[in-house]
Amino acid sequence: MGNVFQSSNCTQGTYHRHTICSYEQAKNRWESVKPIRGRVEDVRPVGNRRATEYRIVRETDPDFEEVDVFKIIYYGGSSSSYNTDYVTYYHDGRIILDVGDYSSVGTSEVIDAFSPYTCAKRNGHVWVEVGGKYYPLIPNAPLTFIGNECLNNVEIVQEVVDRKKTNSIREQIKPFLDKLRIIDKVSNGYISPKFIEKGNAIVEDYDKNYGEGHWHQSSYSLTETINRFFPSTHPNWSYQELKKHIPDHPVYEFDRLKKMCCDESLFTPIVTLIYNKVMTKKDYSVYSSDPIKVTFKEVDETLIAMLMDKSCYTVKIHKPSEKVMTKVLDVRFKTEESEDV
Repeated sequence: MGNVFQSSNCTQGTYHRHTICSYEQAKNRWESVKPIRGRVEDVRPVGNRRATEYRIVRETDPDFEEVDVFKIIYYGGSSSSYNTDYVTYYHDGRIILDVGDYSSVGTSEVIDAFSPYTCAKRNGHVWVEVGGKYYPLIPNAPLTFIGNECLNNVEIVQEVVDRKKTNSIREQIKPFLDKLRIIDKVSNGYISPKFIEKGNAIVEDYDKNYGEGHWHQSSYSLTETINRFFPSTHPNWSYQELKKHIPDHPVYEFDRLKKMCCDESLFTPIVTLIYNKVMTKKDYSVYSSDPIKVTFKEVDETLIAMLMDKSCYTVKIHKPSEKVMTKVLDVRFKTEESEDV
């Protein structure tokens, strides 16, 4: 995780960090907090007294009736599906961390503040650092720790890009990418309206006459050929969605697009069509009064993502470690009491 777990990146002013780190400290906090007056139930806010939904509660240990368990919880009401026991302290030193149904930034802040472990949300997951190792907390799959030891057998399933195959794709369309980089250097990096105006005119001509003497005689026009690499129902696509869209493509469509990129006369229209897709995405996802622009680098990245078929991705399984875990497909674990989740 690197620097993302520095104090400046965790619990940014919402709570003080690590204010409760042990069973004794949790017990002392519960005893020191006065219940909110006028409530039928015992309500003891763990932080700001106005934030009564974040509470510290005392319950009886289900295994030892004479022993208490202390929990830092979110309580949205008796019928709320968001009620979550974020941190649970047991007398034997066990600490259970749980993000409930949804792993949010707020959840990571609560765990960071009221547990001995550093916690932050990065790349779609809440990560907790324990003994120099990073564990992702996924919804409805609590992890149990004693000190720096995790009692769950955690496996992190990560998707990895095969760099050799990606480089092979780049080599096959090298002239196209080289031209992109040259134009990028001599321009300010952004694709100009004049370039797009010219490109749209060429695209219109090709689409009008496709199948009539042009080399790319096929059942699809130039625009349709490019569009088939994008989810038609999701204008606000992501690179992850481009990859999920891959099963719809037979192998020859990847080959056709590579051949198109090797045709110098199609450089401008291909850049234009990809530009239009990136612009549509930005229209949905960027909220700004400034003009939306697209760079040649974005066209480069999008084209490579379009050409990466399933063989470009491999799945690796890791144990939690000090390594940076960025994009995670899944997290699996089992304890002595349960099978794989």
